[in-house]
Amino acid sequence: AIDDRASGTPSTCAYFNGADNFAVTDVTFRGCSTGVSVNGATGSLTRTLIEGATNEAVYFTKSCTSETLTIERSTLVGNGSYAVRMSDGCSTGYLYVNLVETVSAGHSYTFWNSGSSNTSTWPQVTYTRSVLDEGLSNAYVNINDDSLSVRSAALFADGANGDYRPTTRSPIRNRAADGGAVGYVDYDPLTAVPTPGYYGWYWDDAA
Repeated sequence: AIDDRASGTPSTCAYFNGADNFAVTDVTFRGCSTGVSVNGATGSLTRTLIEGATNEAVYFTKSCTSETLTIERSTLVGNGSYAVRMSDGCSTGYLYVNLVETVSAGHSYTFWNSGSSNTSTWPQVTYTRSVLDEGLSNAYVNINDDSLSVRSAALFADGANGDYRPTTRSPIRNRAADGGAVGYVDYDPLTAVPTPGYYGWYWDDAA
C-alpha cells in the first residue's frame, strides 16, 4: 500500500509516463493528491483500491497518440471531484478508458474531460458490469455502457471507516461475470454485514 495521508503535502502516488503496457495489481493508494497519473501510456489497474485522494483517483492524458487505460475489479472512493479525469488537449489520437467490474463512489463525477471541447478528440469511455454512485460525466466525453452496470448506492459495510465490503443487499455483491462481487473486495455471504434500511431496490434482511 502507498499511504500519503500523514505527509501534510500529498503528492501523486504513482506516475506512468510513456510506459507501454504497465500493469498495477493488488495495490492500495490512500491520501494522495492524485492516486495514479498516466501520461502517454497504455496499461491497467486491477484489484486496486484508490481512496481519499484530494484531486482525483486517476488522471489520464495523451501525448498526441492513442492510449488505453483499463481499470478492472477495482474500487475508487472519495477522491476529490473525479474518479477518472482526462485531458485530450492534443488534436491527434484518442484516450480510451475501460471501466470493468469496478465500483466508483463519493465523487462529483466518474468521468471528466478537462481538455478540448472539440468533438473529434473526446475521450472514448466504456463501463461494464460496474457500480457508479455519483454523476456520470461532463459533456466532453463519449460514453458507452452496458445494461449490466448500475448507478446506485454502493452499500458498503462501513465506507466512512474504510470497510468496503459489500453488504447483504449491495449491488456490488454478484455483478461480476463470474457471479462474484465487483470492485476490490470479495463478497462472503457468511461474514457479510446486513444492509441497513431501504435504498432503492435493495432491502435489508429483516422480515
